[in-house]
Amino acid sequence: MNRKHDESSGESRSGFKVEAVHFPDGADCLFPADGVKAHCYRPTQSKRGRERAGVVVLPITAGDYEVSTMLTVYLARQGFTCLRMERRAEWLAPERTVEDLARLARQTPLDVGAGVDWFIENGGFDPDRLGVLGVSMGAMQASILAGTDPRVKAAVLVIGGAGLADLLLTADDDFINEYREAVSNRLGIPESDLGPVLHEALDPMDNAKPAGGMNPDTTLMFSALFDRVVRPRYGRRLWEAAGRPRRILLPCGHYSAEFFVPLILWMARRWFDRHLLD
Repeated sequence: MNRKHDESSGESRSGFKVEAVHFPDGADCLFPADGVKAHCYRPTQSKRGRERAGVVVLPITAGDYEVSTMLTVYLARQGFTCLRMERRAEWLAPERTVEDLARLARQTPLDVGAGVDWFIENGGFDPDRLGVLGVSMGAMQASILAGTDPRVKAAVLVIGGAGLADLLLTADDDFINEYREAVSNRLGIPESDLGPVLHEALDPMDNAKPAGGMNPDTTLMFSALFDRVVRPRYGRRLWEAAGRPRRILLPCGHYSAEFFVPLILWMARRWFDRHLLD
């Protein structure tokens, strides 16, 4: 998924305006990083009353924000009020220690919660019509939000899974491979011995348990059958933890899911129409 879409903070463009938001670090922040940025998209045209609903869009682990921007721009053009969250740091920078990664994993749901609080107070939509959409790591974070915050009424999870430690240990991905190698070298142990280290640090933040609080009737999942980043067994683990909601199995890998973007966007819009408007 790497298609580019335009956005312009503070200007009306194709039916919406964008407002930049900044959430500063609190005194009890677990991973200080000069706060977190977000962008609020406000539709300037009413389409089926969708501006009454708010959708939080959560990002992938690293890089730019092309994927989450693309999803948000589409929903905003369809008339939804949206909050596109950024991350406070890239998750798997090679210099990131396992301990720092664990602190980041604990802090991120707090950041998302702060974003939701602000969005509900300032978004101008009906707070009883809140949804969340996430891709990959964003889907994992969306499952935590939807499973623990009763204000979330509908969720769309795209190519996400459960069990961060297992995902990192089994992914066949250049970015994750580089991180595993860096951790292995830093600790002076072979990669085959990283399992206990990652599980001890990251299992307390496993999203499978909070995902158990999700409403399967208002949750939609997309999984990639040939995913070598989020292995299918971990996608299934999230699906089962979430109560076996409706799930679409895509005949693709993690990155080739971009070929199904039109389908994902269309179904996400219909899902939010059904569960946030009707």
